[in-house]
Amino acid sequence: MTKSAERSVDWLAAVRRVVGAPETATWWRGLDLVAIVRAAERRGASPVLDDEEQRVAALAMTENGVGGREAAARLGTNDRQVSRWREAAGLVGGDCA
Repeated sequence: MTKSAERSVDWLAAVRRVVGAPETATWWRGLDLVAIVRAAERRGASPVLDDEEQRVAALAMTENGVGGREAAARLGTNDRQVSRWREAAGLVGGDCA
């Protein structure tokens, strides 16, 4: 994904879709949606995310064309974990390219 294409992504909307949150939510069922967005955008200092928030961020990034290795780097995890999350969600065989 190019930087210009990524700038046009509405990350908060993507995160809300992944978790099924209402369009005005910034917190949903214990998840800090804004922190997830900050981690996905990799803008400024990345917040500390719990395991579920990392999973949601990885799936939102997948939805918006961010590769598995890049998603893993943004989240401070490994690409195999991102693959597992993708596979569990039924997304593209979990390919981490």
